[in-house]
Amino acid sequence: RYSFGSFWALKSPVPDPTNPDRVILAAMENGFYDLYLVDLDSQKVIERVTTDPQDDDFPAWLPDSSGIVYSTEVGLSSQNYANRNLYIWKREDKVAQRLTHGIHAERAPAVSRDGRRVLFTSDEDGSWDLYELDRVSNTVERKTKVIGAIFSPSFMGNDGILYGSF
Repeated sequence: RYSFGSFWALKSPVPDPTNPDRVILAAMENGFYDLYLVDLDSQKVIERVTTDPQDDDFPAWLPDSSGIVYSTEVGLSSQNYANRNLYIWKREDKVAQRLTHGIHAERAPAVSRDGRRVLFTSDEDGSWDLYELDRVSNTVERKTKVIGAIFSPSFMGNDGILYGSF
């Protein structure tokens, strides 16, 4: 069991692909989730990645550990849930840049091995479907149209996609 300071709650831990002793996670302090980079060996916070009054969650590392893609609240969605957009944060400049701009709840990003593509789920049409963002062309392609929902997408190898659904 790990403990990192006075956080009220921890969730969404993801090991650094280049150093598994470092983990990015969402931690609640003062009622909001922000993202923190922590060291498992020392159980210390290395860096607070986000500092805003919105809930930040679902971090996903870029393959070279140079940054993360994550989901953050930015208002109400078209389905009256918390509207969430995807952002990218790079260690080099420590600035978050918005990747998506919808009025939907976009969450659960997964980054491809080459870092070019980002899978995510969105409630754009009222159900949770799978989408893919191409970071080079800045285009989004819908990958599924389901009655139920898609959860926890990930890339398998170079071209495969794995996800849960109901």
